[in-house]
Amino acid sequence: MTDQKTAFVTGGSGFLGRHIIDLLLADGWHVTAMYRDGSDVSHLEGRSIDLAIGDITDVGSIDQAMAPNTNAVFHAAADTSQWSKNNARQDAINIGGTKNMLAVAKAKQVGRFIHTSSISAYGCQDGVITEESPSIAANSPLNYERSKFAAQQLVIEAAANGLDTVLLNPTAITGPADTNNWARSFYIARDGSIPGAPSGATSMCDVRDVARAHLAAFEVGKRGENYLLGGKAVSYKMMLQEIASVAGVEVNLRAVPAIGMTIFGRWNQIVSMFTGKEPDITPEIAYMMNRHMECSGEKARRELNYHDRDWRTSIKDSFDWLVAQGLF
Repeated sequence: MTDQKTAFVTGGSGFLGRHIIDLLLADGWHVTAMYRDGSDVSHLEGRSIDLAIGDITDVGSIDQAMAPNTNAVFHAAADTSQWSKNNARQDAINIGGTKNMLAVAKAKQVGRFIHTSSISAYGCQDGVITEESPSIAANSPLNYERSKFAAQQLVIEAAANGLDTVLLNPTAITGPADTNNWARSFYIARDGSIPGAPSGATSMCDVRDVARAHLAAFEVGKRGENYLLGGKAVSYKMMLQEIASVAGVEVNLRAVPAIGMTIFGRWNQIVSMFTGKEPDITPEIAYMMNRHMECSGEKARRELNYHDRDWRTSIKDSFDWLVAQGLF
């Protein structure tokens, strides 16, 4: 009988992290989940899991929470904000937090470090992105892209210095338990705040498939390599139409040219200076929704047995979860 595998998970209170934990527990792992004080971990309480209060920006709290020789670290915590007001916080979490996690993981001699990066680490660029595509994120106008690129570079450097790492680059993640990412579009549609159909498109992936890819990355992922998770791009017009349809909302999605989205985002930014509230459409979101982002998931399908279910199913399941939780 083999010893029970051990995992240390960051971001366990979040959208992706909770799905990773569900799969780990179902597979018989012993899990330690670190979370920030004040986070909602009600979905983790009462389960066979060790909960540790800590913060990835505090290297001492990581060191205290992570056991030596842990089999796998799943670093899923990140700040996904698309609002420039949060740039400093985002850098502290995405870059500084990853640096701290890598340092402690190496000192604790963990078996494998699985890092949740993003397609954003490649920057908004046209064409189909593969693992070999050069990144333009370092010079991106979006801080999220710059911070995810910088964090990914830290992981690559750690791999060159002997740490066993695997990088995963999901695209736009949807699915059940989403309350803050694409699920916000349901509320925007309900409130009539959609300005129209942006001109861009993006690849999509389901959180459940991404979580499975994390476990596969531990089991069969190649050391020091990265895997893009996603597929054929879906236009934002089609996505918003599906979101409105699922939510039972009628919307008039007239085409909005790129310049129109840009002006709308900048106007919202001006309004936020007086209200103090984060806009539904920030200048960063407007920029992103004007671009066409598509990735090839062939390497992940070939080496991790990655499966990306239909994006419409993900949106429907996301909405049904919100309704079941009494959140819509």
